Amino acid sequence: MKRFLLFAKTWLLPVSLSGCLCGGKALAENPLYFHGLSENESIAEERLIPVQAGKEGDEGIAGFEDLNLEAESSWHGETDGDTYFYSGSYRFTNSYTLAWDSWMGFAYANLSSSTYVPELGYGNQYKNAAGGGASGSATYGVVYDHGVADLPEAGETGALVPGCYVTNNIMLYNAAVNGDDYSGGPFETGDYFKVFFRGLKPDGDTAVVEYYLADFRDADTSEHYILDTWEWVDLSPLGNIRQLLVGFEGSRKNQFGPLLPSYMAIDEIGTARPQGREVSDSLSAGSTEILAYEDLFSLPGKGKWHVTLGEPDAQGIATLEAAEDGLKVSALEKGNCRVDLKATRNGRSEYVTLTLAVGEGLGAETRPEASKSLIAAVYPVPANDYLNVSLSAPLSRLQAIDLQGRKVYECRQIPAASTFAIPVSGWPAGMYILRAESGSHLQTVKVVVR
Repeated sequence: MKRFLLFAKTWLLPVSLSGCLCGGKALAENPLYFHGLSENESIAEERLIPVQAGKEGDEGIAGFEDLNLEAESSWHGETDGDTYFYSGSYRFTNSYTLAWDSWMGFAYANLSSSTYVPELGYGNQYKNAAGGGASGSATYGVVYDHGVADLPEAGETGALVPGCYVTNNIMLYNAAVNGDDYSGGPFETGDYFKVFFRGLKPDGDTAVVEYYLADFRDADTSEHYILDTWEWVDLSPLGNIRQLLVGFEGSRKNQFGPLLPSYMAIDEIGTARPQGREVSDSLSAGSTEILAYEDLFSLPGKGKWHVTLGEPDAQGIATLEAAEDGLKVSALEKGNCRVDLKATRNGRSEYVTLTLAVGEGLGAETRPEASKSLIAAVYPVPANDYLNVSLSAPLSRLQAIDLQGRKVYECRQIPAASTFAIPVSGWPAGMYILRAESGSHLQTVKVVVR
């Protein structure tokens, strides 16, 4: 592929392409043309490359609102060949064929309707299944076939792209829900359509993030979904990159290529994870509760819950475990802690920040006195290979739990006046909670492994 040196057609001075200025006026209303001269070629072999210039976006985020577009309209190219347009600190490539009024790469639109109209045919290709842009905005990007977004300001080290919002284009949505003449009937078990984001790093290495926009792969039909809302995709696993490439893969294809409409709507490229909704709960020290996911999150659907936990901001207050039926919370000591939760269900995700208030209650009041404690002694602390535990009462259960709420050891029905050794050489170094239970009594002891 030839590389082209760009020279301004009228001015021989540096020009900022993300907000082209001349005499203090942004050149956003009309394309700015450049002479493109390939290396080692003469001036007679130059060609014009149009650039659709726009003003600077919100802190580098490509929200497409910084592009001039009439209400309820779209832009998908104007001149033959590659055209570039800018939003935020990103440069997007559009490849347009004038004779066929066809395009690929990136376009943009601000259509509020999410209804597929059969009479419009390919006029539907700029609509999305959610209607309008992400976060209540008007304008959004449209990707067809494949897309290339460069980060001109990334520099030699590249730049991190935290994430972006995506939803289905109405062409794909209609094909999955109703079927069409080209791809066949509505989606059935085994069908899918996904987008993959490939990040090109400064050293030439690549990393990939995949996201399923429609997923019927599971035999359980309650897991099936076709996305019709704007959802945030975490792109931070790509690391620092200088170019973002967007591609698609679907279950329906033939020897000539894909049969499904390879479109997607995209918005707010470079935006951080959405703010988590605040939720609070209180319980007594020594108690254990199961917090139903339906009470913590508001995601629709009938599929399984997939919940991940962040690190609590205070250690030793409570342990948390994402169980199948809900969040299992075991209160250890009086105090407060906060933890970030993420739930995913039928392709949609929600973020919640849970605040736990642990107070003294029945669990704490029924603990034995120190002289009648369940655990008489624990040694050595810190432990290296074995942790010796001496009991002063029979136990129904003894557990060792790390500070992320994961159970690393458990033993049941232990007789009184016994001393035994717990092997800890395979445990990661850090603090653990020994949780001893006997009837209604509970005792916790902090231990350290190094």
